[in-house]
Amino acid sequence: MLEATEVVGPVVASLSVSREKTAILQLYPVRRHDYPDDAAIRFKTEVLGYLKGWLDRQLSKRETAVLGYEQLIVEWIGASHRYHEVRFL
Repeated sequence: MLEATEVVGPVVASLSVSREKTAILQLYPVRRHDYPDDAAIRFKTEVLGYLKGWLDRQLSKRETAVLGYEQLIVEWIGASHRYHEVRFL
């Protein structure tokens, strides 16, 4: 489910975890024309669970395994959500 490609659609959410294990969830507004009702339903039923699982995995890492900031970016590409994982040292 996780892909390493460039972001081409609107970003709908991002979740970041610092090396101190603090998390920041950011939700972004998207025009209704660009994000149909079906996408919003799938965000609630699929994406939120994926974000929670990713956050749980990040928080369960040993302190020595975290080098910097980890971020998960969620974009909408017209038919589905796509995930991008980014690391900042």
